[in-house]
Amino acid sequence: MTLAFPRGRGALRIAAAVVSAVVLFAEARPLAAHVGSPDTFFEGAAGPYRVRVTVRPPGVVPGRAEIFVRPETAGVTAISVRPRRYDAGPHGAPPPDEARQVAGDPGLFTASLWLMREGEHAVEIEVTGSAGSGRVVVPVASVATRTLPMRGSLLAIILAFAALLVAGGLAIVFAAASESTLAPGERPSPARRRVAIAATCIAAVVFLFLLVGENAWWGKARDASVRSLFRPYRASAVVAERAEGRVLRLTIDDPAWRGRGWHPLVPDHGKLVHLFAIREPALDAFAHLHPLPSTERAFDAPFPDLPAGMYSVFADITDETGFPQTVTAQARIPSAPAGSPQPAGGDPDDSWITGKPLPAVPAAPGPSDLGGGMTMRWELGPDAVRAGKEMSLAFDVRDSSGAQVPLEPYMGMGAHAVVLRDDGSVFVHLHPMGTVSMASMERLPLASSEPMGSMGHAAHEEIASGRVSFPYAFPRSGPYRLWVQVKTAGVVRTGIFDVLVR
Repeated sequence: MTLAFPRGRGALRIAAAVVSAVVLFAEARPLAAHVGSPDTFFEGAAGPYRVRVTVRPPGVVPGRAEIFVRPETAGVTAISVRPRRYDAGPHGAPPPDEARQVAGDPGLFTASLWLMREGEHAVEIEVTGSAGSGRVVVPVASVATRTLPMRGSLLAIILAFAALLVAGGLAIVFAAASESTLAPGERPSPARRRVAIAATCIAAVVFLFLLVGENAWWGKARDASVRSLFRPYRASAVVAERAEGRVLRLTIDDPAWRGRGWHPLVPDHGKLVHLFAIREPALDAFAHLHPLPSTERAFDAPFPDLPAGMYSVFADITDETGFPQTVTAQARIPSAPAGSPQPAGGDPDDSWITGKPLPAVPAAPGPSDLGGGMTMRWELGPDAVRAGKEMSLAFDVRDSSGAQVPLEPYMGMGAHAVVLRDDGSVFVHLHPMGTVSMASMERLPLASSEPMGSMGHAAHEEIASGRVSFPYAFPRSGPYRLWVQVKTAGVVRTGIFDVLVR
C-alpha cells in the first residue's frame, strides 16, 4: 500500500521514502456493483422490526464503513452492528458495536465499523425494542478503486523525520571517523578532521543512493498498487443479424475472466445476467434483457425492435462468493433490414420500451402512462430531490378509475427500477429491498424472521395494494431518468420518470 504523491515533486518523494516503511495507507473501496453510486441501500425486516439501512464503504481498507439505520417500526430502543465475512460465520466476527442516535434526528442510528479485508463482507444489525430483538445481515462488497493523496500535515511530519534521520546519520559518521578511537578529552587533529569530513561526504553520497533506490521502490509499489485497483471486467457488445433476427452479444474481453481469482457466475433472482441497453443521448429507448451463455466469454440475447443508434450497455453479474459487479460496454445498433424477422425466443422476463427524449431541465415528474388504462405516479414530497439525501422512492399504480392496481412479483421481486444520470456517470439497478444482490444475501446465514432473499410478508402486502418503494440517495446533482418496472396480470409494464436532482 502506498501514498500517492504528485508527479514532478521528486525531492519530496525521495525524502518521504526514508520513512515509508512506517506509513500505511490503503485505497478507497466502494461497492463494486453499479456505476458512480458506491453506497449500499437495504430495506427489510430485522425480526419484528422494519429497518432502512445505508452503508457508506470506507475510504481506505483497512478502514471504517459508516452505517446508518432508520427503524420504520416504533418501539426500538437500541441497535448494534458488527462486520462479518461471508465465509467466516458469526463466530468469526468481532463483538458488536452500539449504534448511537444522530443528534437532531432521534429516529436515525449511526455507527462505524472497521472492514479489515477486501472482498465480500456483511454488516450484521441487531435491533432491540419493545417487541424483543431481531437481526438482519446486509452484504457489502469492498474493493480498491483509487489511492488516497498524502495530507500536507503528514508530509511535513515525514520530511521532518527524514531530515532528522539523515542529519543524525551524518553526525554519527563524522563522530565515528574523528573521535571514536581517541582517548577521553583528546581533541582530533586537523588530519583526522579532514578524514572525518571525507567520510561524511562519502556517507552523504551513500545516503543519496539509498534515497534514490528507496524512491524507485516507492514508485514501483505505487504503480503496482494502481494496477491492482478494482476495475469491472472489460467487455464489448455488438448486434448481429441472424436468421432468427437481431441478437445482442455481450463478450467479456478482460484477461482476468476465467483467470486466477475468477469465480463462476451464479443466478441473481433467477438470471445469470441482467442486461440493460439504453439509447444515448436521449435515453428514449430502454431494454431489460437476460442473455444466456453462448461461449465461455459471450452471452447472447435476442435484441428487441428498438430504434437504431448508440446504446450504453450495463450488465449486472454476481459470482459464487456473492460478489456483484456491473460490466459496461457500448453498442452501435443498426437499423433492422427490411423484412427481417422479429426477435424469436429470448427470456420470458425480457422487456423493453421507448419514450420521449430526456429534457435538458426535467420538470416535476408527472404520472407515467403504463398502457391498458393504467398510470404510475411517483409519490414525491414537497421538498426537491437533493443529492445525498436518503429517501424512499415510492410509486403507485392506478387504473382509469383511480383505483390502485394489485401487482405481482417480477422475477421474485416486488419491482425493479433503473436510475441513470443523463451523462451515464450514475447507473443503479434497484429493488424494493435496495441495491443489494439477492444472490449475495443468499450466501449469508441470516438470523431473522424472514428467509434470506425472500420478498417478505410486508413486501407482498405492499405490492398487493399497488404500491412499491425503493430506498436510495442520489449521489450527484443533475438530470436523471428512472425506469420503474412492475408486473400486473402477467404483463411487465414500465413507468418512465425524469427528475432534476438539486
